[in-house]
Amino acid sequence: MSQRLFEVGKVGCFVDSYGPGVEKRRGETVSTITVKLRVQPFDAKLATALDAGVGEDCNIRATVFSLNTADPKPNFTRHDFKLALARQNLSIFASPDTEDARVMLLQAKISGTYVRTQKDVSALALVMKATFGPVGRDELELIHSLHRSQAFITFEESEPLFELEEDDEGEEPPVGAVVDGRVPMFDDPRDTPAPSKAKPATERAHRKLHSHQGKKKAAGTRKGARA
Repeated sequence: MSQRLFEVGKVGCFVDSYGPGVEKRRGETVSTITVKLRVQPFDAKLATALDAGVGEDCNIRATVFSLNTADPKPNFTRHDFKLALARQNLSIFASPDTEDARVMLLQAKISGTYVRTQKDVSALALVMKATFGPVGRDELELIHSLHRSQAFITFEESEPLFELEEDDEGEEPPVGAVVDGRVPMFDDPRDTPAPSKAKPATERAHRKLHSHQGKKKAAGTRKGARA
C-alpha cells in the first residue's frame, strides 16, 4: 500500500520560507532545496486524511482534536510529530480547480512536522519541511514566485531510490544556508574562519632542534678556545 502525506488531493499550503541545503547520495554531495510549508487552517478533517495516508501509527487526529466534537483540544501550543513516511512527489497546482500541475517536485523528504496554535488566530497550523533536489531553473523560479503565498499540492509516494543516504532531521544547515528565501549571491567572507597563524608542529620542532644543536656547537667552541 502506497503512502501519501494526505489521502486527499490539492491541499492548500503556504510557502513560508525556502533555502539551500545538501544531501549525500552514494558518497556524493547533492545540492537541495528545503521548503517550509504551512497548512492553515488545519482541521480534524485534514488530520484524518493525514493519518489515513501515513498509516495507523500516525495519531495526529486523536492527539490534537477531540474525538467527540472535532474541536482542537485545549491547553496546548504545539505538538511535534515524526512521521514514518516514504519520500513524496509533490504536484503543485495554481488553484484547487486547476487540472494541470504547474510542476512536479520529485523525491521530497518530509520532516520537521508539528501542529501549533497562533496568537489571535483561531485556526491551527500544520507546519513541515519538504527537502528535494537537485532542481533546475524552472523549479527554482517557481518556488521563488510562491514564497509567502499559497499553492495547492497533491502528495504521492515516490519510487524508492537506493542511493539515498538519510540524514538526521536535526542536522544544522550548512554555512551559507538562509531562511525566508534570502539566498546570498556571493559568499560572505565573515562566514569563513580566518587562517591560523600558528606554525605547524613539525616546523616548530625542527626550529627547536636546530636551535638546541646550535647552542651545543657554540659551547664546544668556547671550551676549545679556553684550552
